[in-house]
Amino acid sequence: MLNGFLDVWSRRAERGEDTKGTLFDPPSDASGPDAHTRRTDLRRKAAAGAGALAAAGGLTAAALLLRKRRGR
Repeated sequence: MLNGFLDVWSRRAERGEDTKGTLFDPPSDASGPDAHTRRTDLRRKAAAGAGALAAAGGLTAAALLLRKRRGR
């Protein structure tokens, strides 16, 4: 369905201007969706925190299931 939509949409879309783009003429300042301001050290800490939170959630769910089974 999405493929059909994109085919129709791309045929109806206005034609864009042909430029050199960023391949042959890169911008002189920071560019991109985050303007290269992301800090990799913070991303690693956030990923580690998310992993620890997921593990804690899994352990909690397992403990609740075991408790429920023993209660039967």
